[in-house]
Amino acid sequence: MNLDVNKEVFDIWKEFSGDENKVYKENFDKLVSKNNNEKLKNKDPLNNLCPITYKEDEYTKPEDDEYNYRFLFSGFNPSLNEKHYREKCEEINGKNIEPYEFFKYSKDETWDEDIVKVDYSLRHKKTSSFPDNYYSTYFDRLKEFIEEDIFKDRDDRNKLHHVHIDPFFIRGTNQNQAREILMLNKKNNWKAMEDGFADKQLKLFEKMIKSYDPTHIIILNATASHILSKRWKDENDIKTSFEFHRAKVICGGMLFGAGGMDTYSKERFAKEIRKNLKR
Repeated sequence: MNLDVNKEVFDIWKEFSGDENKVYKENFDKLVSKNNNEKLKNKDPLNNLCPITYKEDEYTKPEDDEYNYRFLFSGFNPSLNEKHYREKCEEINGKNIEPYEFFKYSKDETWDEDIVKVDYSLRHKKTSSFPDNYYSTYFDRLKEFIEEDIFKDRDDRNKLHHVHIDPFFIRGTNQNQAREILMLNKKNNWKAMEDGFADKQLKLFEKMIKSYDPTHIIILNATASHILSKRWKDENDIKTSFEFHRAKVICGGMLFGAGGMDTYSKERFAKEIRKNLKR
């Protein structure tokens, strides 16, 4: 599959951004008014912030046949941790640039390669550029979950390749605001906006899945689990595990952080993943 994710996601942004998109603008203005927060206008994830970017090796099936397992982990949308970025910005840019200035979106421009490098370095510990930008608070704990709770055997760990891709590309917005920006209703009904801003992102996410060809898709977010279960399996019901594009999908909630799973829930989740491993 010849897929250029960054080009396609910027095409989506160009299609929907701008004041001419009255439905989006009215919806976002209501969100600003409801939160009584004029500063939120400068953080509009469609008109002010560029989407999350990926390098090709993050959504391409590895050529090495030794991997028995290919895990695609998914949340909801990528956060923009301002505190983390401010701590690293001088190392990254050699100068102090505000996060919302660095990640600003312009409809007349294509993506900046420096943004691609920064996004990649957040997800990968050892990179030639920005090696100290890795977001250890999340990804180290995810690695511990894989190794301690799922693959206790080191040989199995070595047979695993994994990536992290979110279904929505809007950057830096808390999830409740993101749901409203994507115009998802209370039942997380993606069909309500078919061929709209949310649906176009989900279709690109599905292209990335087909390109990576995972053996397992592990969803680490309750809202994303609801949406994808309804979209891929049964729009009238919620399933915790099912098949999609030859992959076993296991739905769950957040592993850690505020609202994350407790120890016993994590163990039950890990047990379900182990039960569904293809050997």
